[in-house]
Amino acid sequence: MYRSLVFICLCVVFLCSSCGQRAPVHDSRFQTEDYLIDYDVSPEYVNAEGTFCRDESTYYDIIGQWILYYDAAGGQWDKLCGKAECSHEDKSCNAFVDPLTFGIQIYDQKLYWLSGSVLYCADLDGSHREQVQQLGNMDGLNPRFYIHRGYVYTSRIGTEMSDGANAYTVEVMRYELGQAETTEKCIYKEYFEYLPMYFCRFDGNQMYILVDVPQGMYGKAEKCMRNLYAYDVSEQQIEQIWSTEESWSANNIQIRDHEIYFLDLRLDFLSTEGGIVRYSQFDPAARTMHNGEEIALEPGALGAYMVDGYLITSCYTADPEERYDRYWVYAEDHALVGNGSITHYAMPIGKDEMGILMSAGGLAERSGVNLRTLLEYDNRAMDINRAVGGTLTALSKVLGCQMEDLLEYDYAEVTEE
Repeated sequence: MYRSLVFICLCVVFLCSSCGQRAPVHDSRFQTEDYLIDYDVSPEYVNAEGTFCRDESTYYDIIGQWILYYDAAGGQWDKLCGKAECSHEDKSCNAFVDPLTFGIQIYDQKLYWLSGSVLYCADLDGSHREQVQQLGNMDGLNPRFYIHRGYVYTSRIGTEMSDGANAYTVEVMRYELGQAETTEKCIYKEYFEYLPMYFCRFDGNQMYILVDVPQGMYGKAEKCMRNLYAYDVSEQQIEQIWSTEESWSANNIQIRDHEIYFLDLRLDFLSTEGGIVRYSQFDPAARTMHNGEEIALEPGALGAYMVDGYLITSCYTADPEERYDRYWVYAEDHALVGNGSITHYAMPIGKDEMGILMSAGGLAERSGVNLRTLLEYDNRAMDINRAVGGTLTALSKVLGCQMEDLLEYDYAEVTEE
């Protein structure tokens, strides 16, 4: 029987070596492919991409410049400080964080977050806050961090000059947790002409990196090059395990029972009335990919997400005064099991015993940019190259990138004068 949906409406942005216990690569605790709750990246909220976490009945998130917690048992939320006689109003509060904070994660009963390139941690009640270590450059698009089996992993999309031309890069780095001295190791880095999409997922001693590269400008490309890599955390070796050209691009990825599940969007998703999605399933052991049947979404649907076997689609209302999303929830057999509406732009972030958790508002709330304007930039109905400086500044601060990184150019059409 379908569980009721539980919505926690959050604006999701999204922490001394004593905070993390250093673990060598061959630590005996980690010589297993089983899930280690204290030492592995949690699979519960993978759609949040490291911006939301939980310890038993307490949820943690970063909204604006504050670490917040929600006690599901007591039904209350507050700033996470743990400091006696604190006003919780300025930088002296333990809950205060830098505006460029990219994620939050629980590891070995400590709360970690990454502000800029500095990793911090605190006890789960907010006390004993301290700086852990300095990491490498995190400028760019989609900056993320993960702590898994004794190591910190960071990933981002950057821009660099390559062969005399500006190019996008996807970069994945590894650091030993708690080491003040630089222990930086580049796991993966590649250059691309067009803006790529990437995902990182963990399963035991395997880290999977998917990179989808459109063969043209976003929204215009008819083909996408899909490359899947496996990095052996224990052996510290990476190899490409799948590569193919597709007319699809991954919207999100989950791992269940050591197999990788994709929710793919057809590349003409934004130009069709309702959009087409499909499930794909990859078996790393056999290195085989199975593509499921195509699924037509509701007319006007802008979002499609996979949460623990459920397909959730959403459609933003056309009335700017209403400001809500309609959503539909389907089981694996595509039977409709729930629908409704939620304030602002809905994004499912995971599922646990409470139900399916949704965040609302998100980037529009954090940047102060009108939600309709943001969606029109996202689906290319408006040209972001013509956005005013204030809009670009607000978005770049939230995304943790330079304003010019938001602009879209076809480099083949740009010539020097």
